[in-house]
Amino acid sequence: MTTDLAKGLHTLAYEIDPQSLGTVAIYPMSPDFLAGWDGVTKILQNRLARDEVLPSYTALTVALTAVTGQPVTLFPGRKGIRDSEALLITTQPIDPWVLHTAIRKFEQLTTGDHASDTLAALLPVGITPRIKNLADFIERDEVTQTVSAPGWFYEAARWELARRIAAEPLLIDGTYPIELRMDTEGNLLAFDHPISLPSGQTRTGHATQYVSTAVVTVPGAANFYLSLDGHVARHLPTWSFAKNAYIDRGVDPADPVLRLPILSPYPKIGRDHARVKGHVADVIDALGLNAITLPAEFGAEAGPVRAIGTPLFHPTGKGPGVRFLYQLGRHATRQLGIQPLRYAKTAMSVKAFDDHPIPAAKIDEAVLASGLQHLRIVCLYSTSTVRRRMQEVMATYSAAPDTSLAGIPDGQTIQLTGRLSVVMAEAGDILDHGPQSRVLNDQAWLKAQPGTGVAALAETFWDPKDPPKDDAKPIVRRLLGEQGIVSQFINSNWTPAKPKAANKAKTKDAQGNETTVKPKQASDYPAIGAMRDLFRQGRRDRRPPGAGHGEG
Repeated sequence: MTTDLAKGLHTLAYEIDPQSLGTVAIYPMSPDFLAGWDGVTKILQNRLARDEVLPSYTALTVALTAVTGQPVTLFPGRKGIRDSEALLITTQPIDPWVLHTAIRKFEQLTTGDHASDTLAALLPVGITPRIKNLADFIERDEVTQTVSAPGWFYEAARWELARRIAAEPLLIDGTYPIELRMDTEGNLLAFDHPISLPSGQTRTGHATQYVSTAVVTVPGAANFYLSLDGHVARHLPTWSFAKNAYIDRGVDPADPVLRLPILSPYPKIGRDHARVKGHVADVIDALGLNAITLPAEFGAEAGPVRAIGTPLFHPTGKGPGVRFLYQLGRHATRQLGIQPLRYAKTAMSVKAFDDHPIPAAKIDEAVLASGLQHLRIVCLYSTSTVRRRMQEVMATYSAAPDTSLAGIPDGQTIQLTGRLSVVMAEAGDILDHGPQSRVLNDQAWLKAQPGTGVAALAETFWDPKDPPKDDAKPIVRRLLGEQGIVSQFINSNWTPAKPKAANKAKTKDAQGNETTVKPKQASDYPAIGAMRDLFRQGRRDRRPPGAGHGEG
């Protein structure tokens, strides 16, 4: 980082003074209310005959946010665990009537009983919150000085900072004012200044620029930062395929614009018109606000209701452009009274990723520099596909040209360079996911001569859409670490890219003869990256030669 504001890489990140974040209002939750909530949950599960269903209180939080213009968090707590001492946290006290009415309507919609009134009755008539400084919830590590806070802290802090940024119009080139309005997710919208461009001969495409806000931590800095970014939300001409909508209730420009999930028309199941997903609209109506109605069609101009999605064609690009971000940075700096984070240029540079292997001589130099005489890479695999991928990437590190490791048996040590060797080992009983016990003590590949370090390239399977119930990776990493073995993993859930069509083009050789260029084999970047990361870990491991390894 640098303090010279004329140099370095500019960012849209601003260091936060915790003492400037103001206060939060904490509403208590009694044991009786928690018991009542569990009762409502049981009624919902019985009504739907699904024991895994829980009440979705998004409707309640969005409705309270819409009427109060401030963030609302229900059942706050670290890592999603309900805090028995707090029901709700927000930035300012909420009118007790609003709180009671919203909770009552939510319960009735959830249970399907329009006379139900259990939860609201368990709240004191004049319920008042405890007021505390937001900065009081920040924890700082005594050694590293890094900061942490409960999850709801980040929401409350970014709303307060976004409110300051929106307090004055954003001036484009110091003259043209753009009013920024908050939405119910804490982002800043140029709602009253839509982008409108011709789309074909008869239509006009519309879009809304917005600024996302996030409170984050930054590597190398022991504090919180506000991070801003610019986006473009492109409007859909119809409700088909709409996922969300911006809705301006048109009461007070200071009220946040609603951003609500939408169920698009689906006549086959009886839904002829778009509607708001969940119970948000009904709770807002119960609070006496203007009822939410979705128009059947959109007019020629961008109106108070805007369907948001990803159209196949739209005249507006996906991003706002550098000029807008520059103007946003100047505006945020002025409103917050804080200079943005800037990074100074250093002598180090990061080159583009290449798939060329590290030369054998440099590998041997690195092994010696780490305090070892030799380094053995143990390839732990469960499937034949990953075994082949490991063999192919390890062969590229051989000092001998055109080395192939195909067909080598498990347990046989193959010397790649003077100081680097590899051995294959089938270890499905250790690597496969599941609750089974895993033992490494009797594995032959653990044993090494003094002065020889062992590092493991191991197989795993990971699907972010369906994470395993009993993930073996952290367990295997810990077991290997206990043996003094650093590890890196290759995901077997990978499909190689198809060769580009350009690689199949015809060309001419030096004599002018036409030849067909063979498709270039797609590089296995995950395996290449895993191997390089393993080498980096090995260099950081400065244990004495033979530490953590058996003799053999």
